[in-house]
Amino acid sequence: MKKLILTFVVASLLLGSLDAAEPSFGKGDKVLNLGLGLGSSYWIGYGWYTSHMPHLFANMEIGFFENVFNLDKASIGIGPYVGFRTSKYANYWKDTEIVIAATGNFHYPLVDKLDTYAGVLLGYDIISTKYYDEYWGDYGHKNSSIAHREYVGARYYFTNNFSAMAELGYGLTVLNLGIALKF
Repeated sequence: MKKLILTFVVASLLLGSLDAAEPSFGKGDKVLNLGLGLGSSYWIGYGWYTSHMPHLFANMEIGFFENVFNLDKASIGIGPYVGFRTSKYANYWKDTEIVIAATGNFHYPLVDKLDTYAGVLLGYDIISTKYYDEYWGDYGHKNSSIAHREYVGARYYFTNNFSAMAELGYGLTVLNLGIALKF
């Protein structure tokens, strides 16, 4: 995945001399992403669960820097992220995950109406487990760790303020799909 992000950044730098599309994201812009994440490289949610909810997330991104690396149309956005998912095995086992993190994205427009970017997520992953056993009774514990994700993504703007978004990456989730609202 690191090679994919590096390739995206290098390609963006090389394409800087070309006439890129008009930027869809810049300094001062605010975008709210809402969606769901599919797949995971973490232990929660493997196939033996009887029910599994996809990772739901909300992320606010604010444009802070423009003309990054002397590229007129490149920008960097930073913002908070919160995510939630739960998995259950019959009536015996339930895992709940809450993620609180920050994201940072490098944006460079390649096509009009398409906001392309590469980014990282870093934060805290709180996983709580509840287990019921007829012999031992109720049992629960928390297992928290660092949450991370490296990804490439794009938002296609249908209007000036509404877009569909998709991200492909490694870490917390493999694929994020959703909508984005710009204001």
